[in-house]
Amino acid sequence: MTTISLSLDQIEQLSREFFLQEGFSKRLADALALRMRLAERDGPASHGLAMLAYYRQVAQSGKLDLMAEPDIQTLRPALMAVDCGDSFAQAGLDAARPGFIEMVRTQGTATLFTRRAHYIAALRHDVLPLAEAGLIAIMVCGSRPWVVPHGGTRAAFGTNPMAFACPCSDRPPVVWDQAVSRKAISDVRLVKEEGEVFDAPAGLDSSGQPTNDPAELIDGQRLFTYGAHKGTAMALMIEVLAAGLSGGRFAAEYDAKDGPTNPSGQTIIAIDPAAADPGFTDHLAVLLDAFNNNGDARIPGDGRFSRAAHAGKQGVDLPGWLVERLTVLGINLP
Repeated sequence: MTTISLSLDQIEQLSREFFLQEGFSKRLADALALRMRLAERDGPASHGLAMLAYYRQVAQSGKLDLMAEPDIQTLRPALMAVDCGDSFAQAGLDAARPGFIEMVRTQGTATLFTRRAHYIAALRHDVLPLAEAGLIAIMVCGSRPWVVPHGGTRAAFGTNPMAFACPCSDRPPVVWDQAVSRKAISDVRLVKEEGEVFDAPAGLDSSGQPTNDPAELIDGQRLFTYGAHKGTAMALMIEVLAAGLSGGRFAAEYDAKDGPTNPSGQTIIAIDPAAADPGFTDHLAVLLDAFNNNGDARIPGDGRFSRAAHAGKQGVDLPGWLVERLTVLGINLP
């Protein structure tokens, strides 16, 4: 099937219509459609329209309440939780954000937990609004067991993504996200759809042998951490911060009968840098200047700028396999 091009508005609209047709509340459909737009605009594309089939799988599992309303709770002067009611986290994060920003500005720092929340998206889009409000933000997220500890043979951790965002004085915020696995599972699925393989082994197949084949990686469900033992340490820390503090489930507590879901929790820690140093952003410019005229080095996350500029002007080109998948899902493409 041939490729087609969609504008960002079209992407957001068809995504919203899809979620509403699948029985998502309007609040949740709006939140997730926005994430579809941002993923296709900024990347990674693996978290964009290619994930709609997985959203349907999770929705049809019957394990989530797609009509749940977020319950925002102030636990301490600098501690907030949002109970997402066994639903996707994004609607709860959006609802809690204004009060959380005010809490951070008042206290200088604050922490936000989600509870009873499932997450499918790129974390950068939940920390970027905090940086745009002048705050530094760190976010961590647990998930189903997909990752083996360094030297191990069975999955003990989720892919456990983390994100960071920081305001700047004369440029857009620094923002990046990444998984602790050598390859994010969404990227594994995307490479499988494209019929490609990775340059090096990224995990174990079902027989416990290293493989670079994404189909075998999905079958084996045992991805390697990045940085060997260093990635394992990061995965452990994120399990503690995301699932442990929020009351979610560790990857090791995952129950296979829950299918594709695992309410592992998310945690955001935010700081108002102006409370610590009113000249923070000016000082930060000195650090960022170290990337200028420095070979091919670039500030982490800045690769999104060229993609976003192109998508804003020219739209997003969907490959043939994705067009076919969306058609199978019953999505009416222009």
